[in-house]
Amino acid sequence: MLNYLILKDANAGRLSKKEAGYYIALVIFFITLFMGGNPVINNIAIGLLFVYTWTINSLKDKWEILRAERSIWLMIGFFLLHLVSLAWTGNKAEAGVMLGLRSPLIIFPLSLGLTRISQFLRERALVAFVMITTMVALLCLGDAVLNWKRTGDSGFMYNDSLSGLVEIQSIYLAMMVNIALFSIAWLITRDGMPSAVRSWLYLSLVVLLPFHFLLASRMAILILYTAAAIFLAWKIVSRRLVLEGVTLVMGLVVVGFLLLKFSPKTFNRFRELGYTGYDIRSEARESHYNSELTADQWNGANIRLAVWDCGIELAKNNMLLGTGLGDKMDELMKVYETKGFSFGVKANRNLHNNYLDAWVTFGLAGLVLMVFGWILLPMRRALRAGNFWGAIVIASFALSFISESYFDRSIGVITTCFFICFVGAAAAGQKKAA
Repeated sequence: MLNYLILKDANAGRLSKKEAGYYIALVIFFITLFMGGNPVINNIAIGLLFVYTWTINSLKDKWEILRAERSIWLMIGFFLLHLVSLAWTGNKAEAGVMLGLRSPLIIFPLSLGLTRISQFLRERALVAFVMITTMVALLCLGDAVLNWKRTGDSGFMYNDSLSGLVEIQSIYLAMMVNIALFSIAWLITRDGMPSAVRSWLYLSLVVLLPFHFLLASRMAILILYTAAAIFLAWKIVSRRLVLEGVTLVMGLVVVGFLLLKFSPKTFNRFRELGYTGYDIRSEARESHYNSELTADQWNGANIRLAVWDCGIELAKNNMLLGTGLGDKMDELMKVYETKGFSFGVKANRNLHNNYLDAWVTFGLAGLVLMVFGWILLPMRRALRAGNFWGAIVIASFALSFISESYFDRSIGVITTCFFICFVGAAAAGQKKAA
């Protein structure tokens, strides 16, 4: 396995020196991606990757990719809206901060997005990402167990407490674990994958599945298990594996029972979905998975409903031009105050929806550019290339955008831009190979 990762096995010759350098730059980026407490290191890795991608292929080839792919033009257009909005935004200081935070929206399309990644390089890179993610999961689990033993509080094994070691919110870490799990599913079905590597991938699956469940991200869990159910149903029907299918369903029921028995706190997160009613003027505290859930509390579900209600009103009042990048939160706080949503003001809650965020900030033009540039056209590109791994990754981001403002968090915007552009680079590589 180590020889496979450091390119010393018999097949390593299929990578050119430039591709080997590209692979190393990607691995460094993957490692720093999990260093939530050290963003400077990750920024250096992004800079390294940006510079290296401008040496990997010719300017002529980059122009051919840019000319052929409308999605990249729309990505660039969406970022240009950030610059244009500075003209009418009042809070220039906040706009500057947000512009820096969202710089990956232009960095990755103009670097990774203008390269071609061969299928061989993609396999190597994804195996490395899976192994790095697995190591991070093991470290987080070890740290959580130590904290549990030290305090006697099993809550350290769940949600944001579980991801505390890497200082990444559980929702974003769960998204990365989802991508790793989708990568495993794709890799183990690849012809020519060394048996030793395949065995390590299965071991990673054993680690990442329970880790993912303990992270207790509702959206990530729904995405993963829905995708798995659709895939298994397709396999069962297409191959007419009725007996095997029944056996598998029974096995899943048993596993579900065991998870409910030994990990009730994760299911406590889903119980919040049964308490969607709210009084927007309520001063109640926010619920926690480690405590009793009651109907009078704020929780992850009704907080979002209250925020979205305020956000939609703000979007309607700024339908065409939006509030501008710097004034978005200031204007949102004003709506909160008008409606008496003091909880939202105190907690400084953002819009918790990437689509609504684009609409509020830049008007309808921003929403259209984001949806077509970052979701629909990249999805079409992946499907046309037969890259179903890429399609499900993009679909996962599209669904996750419903409950979180990904572009308001550094880890959110970096992971979105990198992986969607990585999918595009892989599609460009497949197109050239064909």
